[in-house]
Amino acid sequence: MAKTPYEVVKEWRLKNKDKVREQGKRYRAKHPETRARATKKYRLLHRDELLPKEAQLARERRKRDPEGQRRRNLMYQERKRAEQERLAGRPRPHICEICGEYQDGRRQRNIVWDHDHLTGRFRGWICDRCNKTLVKFVESIKLSPSAAERIKARANQVLNAGRKKG
Repeated sequence: MAKTPYEVVKEWRLKNKDKVREQGKRYRAKHPETRARATKKYRLLHRDELLPKEAQLARERRKRDPEGQRRRNLMYQERKRAEQERLAGRPRPHICEICGEYQDGRRQRNIVWDHDHLTGRFRGWICDRCNKTLVKFVESIKLSPSAAERIKARANQVLNAGRKKG
């Protein structure tokens, strides 16, 4: 009985594994987008299987190399800060844009990225204390609309007093 073309190719592949491997390397080098597309599709289809395995591998890697994990965290924070500064259109200052206090080693006035959580729109660089105060302020506006008017009037007084000094 004669072999089918498929059987002939299959037999050749089994006999010439090195050639097949080299052929695959050349194809992948020439067409990287094909592999990326296939990988993305596979990951989408097998997400539920892959997540627990990848989480376990990440835990083991962090445990094995805590210094490497610190480096990865620092790189992540640097990328995040660079992206925030790019979106803000200006670098992160060392002074709060609301209260005017400096960030220094003694007073832990950490300057944070303030944004609207619904739209993601950047509002300003403010200290952690002012950021927490704003959250309480928004909650108080919901409870008492007159509080908003009182605070708005006070803010205008402070702004006008600042303009007179300058």
